[in-house]
Order: sequence, then structure tokens, then C-alpha cells
Amino acid sequence: MFQSRFFWLFNNFLILIVHLVGGAIFFSGARPWTDPIVLVWLALIALHALEIPVAFSSTQERPQPLAKTVIMTLIFGFTWWLPVRLGIYGNSPIER
Repeated sequence: MFQSRFFWLFNNFLILIVHLVGGAIFFSGARPWTDPIVLVWLALIALHALEIPVAFSSTQERPQPLAKTVIMTLIFGFTWWLPVRLGIYGNSPIER
């Protein structure tokens, strides 16, 4: 299951839905700080920001561009960098 590209892409799709819903509620301006969905969304972004150093160390065998690593980790977290580490995303060690 963890070697399945579909599994990781489906998880990334679910995280993208969370970002879209949380961002839409947050930017709607209707007291977003009281909505638990927004609080979960903000916590998710903070957690992903903390994962950035782990992403760099985990993908040393398959180095990625700096901006790509930061952006993809902020959006998807470990569901992006772990498949990169396992070689599920990309056929070559260096994906550009």
C-alpha cells in the first residue's frame, strides 16, 4: 500500500481539499478564527512548516530544487517528501 503511487496521490488530493476549504473559509472574512476547520487548517500549515528541515534531510538521496521542496512540503507535508524518498515520485534521482 505505501509503495502505491495512487495511495500517495489520493492523500495529496485530500490534503488539497482541506487547503481549499480552510482557505476559503479563512479568506471569506466571516469570523474565521472561531471556525474549527480554519484552526485545523492553520495547524496543518504550521506543522508542514516544521517539516521543511526533515524534508531536506529525507530527500538527500534524491535532491529536489529548494523552492519545490519548500512549496510542496508546505502544501502536502510528508505525503510529498516520503514518496520522493522512497522513489515513488519521479523515475530519476533528480527530478527537475
